[in-house]
Amino acid sequence: ENQERDLFDKLKRQKEELERASLEKERQRQDRDREERERLERERLARGREALDREIAQRENEEKERLETDRLQKEREERDRADRERQQREREEREREQWA
Repeated sequence: ENQERDLFDKLKRQKEELERASLEKERQRQDRDREERERLERERLARGREALDREIAQRENEEKERLETDRLQKEREERDRADRERQQREREEREREQWA
């Protein structure tokens, strides 16, 4: 009977050890899964930040280009106005010379 009891206790301990090992293995699997999800989320966020940084840079470049275009347009308009005024003065000067 002692042998049976010892065998029973031994089998019981082995079963408990297997259950503990199984639980530990499952916990490790869950940890790996969680770490993988976290890694993928970090990568997703990093890609999102990179995309946002690219969008911001693109908008900044577009704004710089728009400002440069506006500046060049104003310079052209000022030159054109100055040319018209000069031509008008020259025309008026020729007319005065003709009447003189």
